[in-house]
Amino acid sequence: VDNSYWQGSLKLNEALRHVLISFTSGETMREATALWLLLGFALVTALAVVRLWRAGSAGRRTLLYGLTWLLIPVAATLALAAFAPKFNPRYVMAALPGLVVVWGGGVASKARLKIEDWEDERSGPTAGVALSTQSPPRVSSQSHTPRRFPIFNLQSSITALALLFLLSTSLFSLGNWFVDPAFRKDQWRELTADLRQRVGPEEAIVLVSGHAWPVWHYYAPDLPVVRLPDIDVLDVDAVLDFADTAGPLRAALDPLSDRPGAWLVGWQDDVVDPMHVVPAQLELAGREKGMDSRYWGIDLRRFSQLKTNWIPDAPPVEVPLDVTFGDAVRLLGSNSLDNGDLLLFWQLLPGGADADLSVAVTTLDAAGNTVAALPPRRLAGYVYPTFRWSPGRTGVTYLAAADWLGPEPQPGEHTFRLQVSAAAQPRRPLPLADGTDTLTVGPIEVVID
Repeated sequence: VDNSYWQGSLKLNEALRHVLISFTSGETMREATALWLLLGFALVTALAVVRLWRAGSAGRRTLLYGLTWLLIPVAATLALAAFAPKFNPRYVMAALPGLVVVWGGGVASKARLKIEDWEDERSGPTAGVALSTQSPPRVSSQSHTPRRFPIFNLQSSITALALLFLLSTSLFSLGNWFVDPAFRKDQWRELTADLRQRVGPEEAIVLVSGHAWPVWHYYAPDLPVVRLPDIDVLDVDAVLDFADTAGPLRAALDPLSDRPGAWLVGWQDDVVDPMHVVPAQLELAGREKGMDSRYWGIDLRRFSQLKTNWIPDAPPVEVPLDVTFGDAVRLLGSNSLDNGDLLLFWQLLPGGADADLSVAVTTLDAAGNTVAALPPRRLAGYVYPTFRWSPGRTGVTYLAAADWLGPEPQPGEHTFRLQVSAAAQPRRPLPLADGTDTLTVGPIEVVID
């Protein structure tokens, strides 16, 4: 079984949309813009098809050749993806030359102008002689024929517009690669160069996810890292838990050191650590230091004064609750970290095994004023819905201080209210044992260090 993608069904319309955009505007065009440009590419393609069809047997053979090259690989790959729904436009990139053949043949088929467009404006016995070595001279029936230049020919104008459209969109797409920040490459080179100068002898580097190891080894083979999880290929089922990561983290840190630290490098960590287990462990064991450097596509965090025996190997429930929502899920408890972040710990019940559960959070300060109201979100993050939880696993809701305490988090006593609902009935929260649908927790003391 290929675990490098989430199981599900192929969305054919989405796959075709991505193929069309990749084959026309390319990967460096924002989708909203690329969708509008598809209208222009459709006109150019229709023009090319009509011209090739009307160009005789040679043009029709070219059209058949190009369409065969274009459509068969795409159709075959999509048919295969219907059984194994893993798809990326690069899987069908071998079909792109077929579209180029259609465009090129169609645009060029009418570029050769008719002979009469080159008639000479001279009068006399040589009037109207075509400037072509392939046709015999023709004598104009009129004494004077005005000269017509190809640039004013309708077919030539259409050809020029088609070429201008293809060229301008190509240049625009290429320009985005260098101008639009959304298409920057992940800055591995810059990050590793900076870490090489800044990592201390008592600090470890933690790489989440571990399948980024080949990229890391290319740029920094001299910098050892702790890979969490220790995998070579992305595995969407290798979701980290406290028991999985405590051992490798403790082994990487020197327990006899006075000031052990760790640099946490995150790349696709939302897939393997959607519950933010590793940052929570490092925060509980030490203190996070501020960072003045940012790297495109990669997260970098620094933790200092880590105590290895403080790294939890089980869910660190600080406030036990043991509250059941319907027959779907049980809230085991919560923990407010020293940086203001909040952890909620859940245990899935048999009634919620196939449900997609979400939690809504409303926070009140000591005076009873609402400081934050979060709309429903999946318990353990968007990419880790409850129907993917393995049996017996404790799920974690990680709420950053700026989310559940408002944009300017303040320390002190706070109370929060929870409502749990299923995606099938989002407007009907699951009931508690007393028949109500809202759980109030607190007041709890919030510390922001």
